[in-house]
Amino acid sequence: MSNTNRYVGDTVSADCRNADLNYRLDLRVITDTEKGPIEATTGEFASTKAITEGKLYNDKLRSVLAFKCHLNSLLKKLLYLPQSQASEVHMPILQIMGQNISLCVLSLIDKQVYSVQNTLDAEYPRTLAGIKTEGIRKIIDLLGQVEYMMDGIEKNMKNYSHNTNSKMKGIIGKGKCIRQFETEAWTSSVQWDTYIFDE
Repeated sequence: MSNTNRYVGDTVSADCRNADLNYRLDLRVITDTEKGPIEATTGEFASTKAITEGKLYNDKLRSVLAFKCHLNSLLKKLLYLPQSQASEVHMPILQIMGQNISLCVLSLIDKQVYSVQNTLDAEYPRTLAGIKTEGIRKIIDLLGQVEYMMDGIEKNMKNYSHNTNSKMKGIIGKGKCIRQFETEAWTSSVQWDTYIFDE
């Protein structure tokens, strides 16, 4: 993984600001790519005392809406992404509540159809039995999945943000142009009710 910056403590990303979403997220992890910084993952935290059903779903909704902005922004930069690989771009979202951590993945599954899947859950072991049943291993595996997806984002930026085809072949095969990824056909804007997150 290349340079990664972490922002902790109620910060708003540029992508969200551009979409008029002033959601302050607890954790933002930004990776530096050759085409500039990319929001690679976000996280929301809640102490054990603050865990409520409303907090759980509000935090998850806020993260998903924010990350839809980031996924759209990333796809705009992947000009040469084959359409067949659009559903392979995955964005990890972390939610930490008390001793529990959950990993969700946001992706496109078809044109203008987004999917959020809860892929892994782990709990920090508080007992010897929890340690013996590989509680720490589950957390390491979960964070390993986040790193794997972040590496995938960097790889996509390296491979699809610019034309990597041979210029010589382009000259010889006149008339063959590289088809660019149709971002507008695949993505949809973020829509929300402003009263949802009024605090």
